[in-house]
Amino acid sequence: MEIDPEFLKMAKKSINKDKPHSDSAPKSENPQIEESKDKAKLEQKKVEAYAVVDAVFMCDCTGSMGSYLEGSKKIINNMIKDIKETYTNSSVFVGFIAYRDHCDKDVLETLDLSSDFEEVYKFINNLQATGGGDCPEAVVDGLDYAAKKISWREEKSLRMLIHILDAPPHGKEFSSGGDDHPNGCPCGKDYKILLKELESKKVQYLILKCTNEISKMIEIFKQFHNDIDEIDILDQVNYSSSASLKEERYEEECCDYEREKCMEMEENEDDTTHGIKSKKIYAMEKGISMPSSIPLCSMPEKSVSKEKNYEDAVSSKISSKVKKMFG
Repeated sequence: MEIDPEFLKMAKKSINKDKPHSDSAPKSENPQIEESKDKAKLEQKKVEAYAVVDAVFMCDCTGSMGSYLEGSKKIINNMIKDIKETYTNSSVFVGFIAYRDHCDKDVLETLDLSSDFEEVYKFINNLQATGGGDCPEAVVDGLDYAAKKISWREEKSLRMLIHILDAPPHGKEFSSGGDDHPNGCPCGKDYKILLKELESKKVQYLILKCTNEISKMIEIFKQFHNDIDEIDILDQVNYSSSASLKEERYEEECCDYEREKCMEMEENEDDTTHGIKSKKIYAMEKGISMPSSIPLCSMPEKSVSKEKNYEDAVSSKISSKVKKMFG
């Protein structure tokens, strides 16, 4: 049995909603358009056949998802909206499972199936990408919650588990190294049993890939669950991460770096000058593309009063020893 085609079609539409369209001219109508309309009508009849639609989103919320999480939230919010619009004659409930890793205080943050969409949106928008130790994460703990704790409703319903992630579960079969728990989930949960349980409950499983690091996981998972499909969302989550969010991240990283260097110089230098490394130098060293709209961080007030230009202030205030250290 394949994943529900109408749900898959809707998911792809939701994922690409915020992606810019091609500048190419629109395609002219063709003789197949009427046939497509007839197919759409048939699909709509199938959509209306579901009295109940349960959609549970499961998301890796560890630190490595920091660059993807805001884009993922947009995709999730788009999907919830489109589920409600697509399955207009159905009772739609949504739940959420956020997982991190076993070294974290809170491995799971969860919200059971609910029709209170304000509560759902609030839960999603409050999620933060934090924690995580090694590369693999507590994926299996998320599966365990989906299989055993989520209050899936009546049998004759559409049940979807939509999983967004960038890293595989623990276990040597999923990755080649860097795993603190190479024998699998340290809690003893078995992904094979959990996948079979989800399949027996007729929960269809859609995986949204942020990286190719989980390709092996998907290949293995498909051996134990017949209703799994995947969509690569790397381009979409990268695009959906707003420029302002990126600017905030660069601002925070650069300023933290500069503060650290200031402290080093205050500890190691005899003079009282406060040379600070500029963001441009930081960006070059780190190999990152810095948004042009980000201003350089402010120099300490006493330096700025003597030098109007930031770069001149840096070069004139930093000692020869620090200049050499900075290259």
